[in-house]
This record gives sequence, structure tokens and C-alpha cells, in this order.
Amino acid sequence: MRLDSIQFASEERMANDYEDQKYKALQSCILTLKEIDKSIVILSLEGLAYKEISEITGLSENHVAVKMKRIRKALLNCITPKIKAYVG
Repeated sequence: MRLDSIQFASEERMANDYEDQKYKALQSCILTLKEIDKSIVILSLEGLAYKEISEITGLSENHVAVKMKRIRKALLNCITPKIKAYVG
């Protein structure tokens, strides 16, 4: 093996790869959600307030808040092993 054949990844590239993996993991986890939950999380990611989401979905603002809490927990449970597998 020659020394010039060894390639080192820059910290910036490694950070970008990690961010890409997190994004892909989030996307795949969102796809596992029920349709209404996907809608809620996508609207939330678009920056809409719970009140706006409730008007769009027909759910009460309180129900949207409760669903978001459950969605966050489900996404965290889904994404954590994927990220650990990438890092580990």
C-alpha cells in the first residue's frame, strides 16, 4: 500500500455525510407514519403553528399538540438506532 493511496475525509465532509444520514433517516422514519401524522409533521417542518395546522387538518389545536408530542417520540425512537448504526 502506498501512502498516496490513503485518503482522509475532511471534518467538513464527515459532518456533511452525518447530516445527510440524519436527513435520510428522518425521511425514512416520516414515511412510516400514518397519513395524518405525516401531514402534521410536514406542516410543522414547514413552520406552521399548531393553530394553522389545526385549521388545515380539522383537528383541534390541542389535538395537534398531543399528536406532535407522540410523533416526536415515534420519530426519535425510529431515528436513534439508524443514527447510532451510522456513527457506531
